[in-house]
Amino acid sequence: MLADTYYTGDENVQHAQEHGIELVGPAPSGSTEFHNSDQLNIDDFDIDEATEEVICCPAGHPPQSSVHDSQTGKTKTVMPQSACSRCEFVEECPVTKHSDGYRLEHTAKQRRLAGRRREEATEAFRDRYRVRSGIEGTNSGLKRRTGLGQLRVRGRPAVFNAIYLKIAGWNILRASVCAKMRQIVYARAKQAALRLDFVFLRIIIAVGSVCMSLKKCFCVPCRQVEKFPMLSKAA
Repeated sequence: MLADTYYTGDENVQHAQEHGIELVGPAPSGSTEFHNSDQLNIDDFDIDEATEEVICCPAGHPPQSSVHDSQTGKTKTVMPQSACSRCEFVEECPVTKHSDGYRLEHTAKQRRLAGRRREEATEAFRDRYRVRSGIEGTNSGLKRRTGLGQLRVRGRPAVFNAIYLKIAGWNILRASVCAKMRQIVYARAKQAALRLDFVFLRIIIAVGSVCMSLKKCFCVPCRQVEKFPMLSKAA
């Protein structure tokens, strides 16, 4: 299911996944953790999704400790100072330096959002989500032509019935437009076919004229030879 940012929060994505639905759309921009695409983020770490514990960092170094608190939902990871202080990715890594070493805190939600944002930067996601933009014209037409943006009824059953009727009316409008478009396309195609036939006819006439001219050029000398056989013998 393709949806816009308003409907693609982490809670909705997880709820849809529980029902076997893949909810596709940009991740909300409200959370700024690990959002810089030029930096490493929590998605670059090797994490056990079952326990949310870090197995190793992007450089392959195992943590000194990684403990997940089920009550707060946070995982606190301590990296060895000997590894982080000499790591070539220390400027890009989200691990922060403290007095007791290098630490990283994350939640499962942050990990999932970081992975989704990393996926959004790919061309494959843009190609897949491009279909979503096509519905905006339909939404705008429904609001302008049928008044879908301002319903005059209240209550779930009445609202649903109003929506169904307005969408049915919109489909009738689009069907009538499609019928007219088919007539216009058919008329233009017929005109194009007539012009094409006329072009072919002109080509056939031109080829026929050339053939007649060539025939005259070759046939006249032969007739002259037939009229004066003595000349042909002398030759």
